[in-house]
Amino acid sequence: MRLMKPDWVLRIEAWLSEWETHTMGEENAIQSQDWQKLSYLHASKEVLMQSIQATLDKKEDAEAGLEKWLAPRMADLFAMEKKNAELLAIKQNYAKGEIDKSRSSGRQLNKIKSAYTTDKESVMLTSYS
Repeated sequence: MRLMKPDWVLRIEAWLSEWETHTMGEENAIQSQDWQKLSYLHASKEVLMQSIQATLDKKEDAEAGLEKWLAPRMADLFAMEKKNAELLAIKQNYAKGEIDKSRSSGRQLNKIKSAYTTDKESVMLTSYS
């Protein structure tokens, strides 16, 4: 005979499904560098986490339920979270690289501008002397 899952486990499983959907959305947001969407999804997941935590805090059999029914699903979600964190680090490093390239280009432009301005001033001074 198979044991029926308690209602609270079913409720948490539904929240975990929603969490998974948000995590997949986060991956897409990271890929497309849509930081506003990423922030929204992260905030939604914070609310889900609070709901899950509040439910677990109320249940005496929470530890057994977690171990029996929820642990494998949560492990899969944590693996997805880790993958997104790694992807985000890569994208942020890429973005940082692009920012560094822009700064470098800006410095180059400043050097050219400075050299031109200095040369122009020296030419003007020479012309008037």
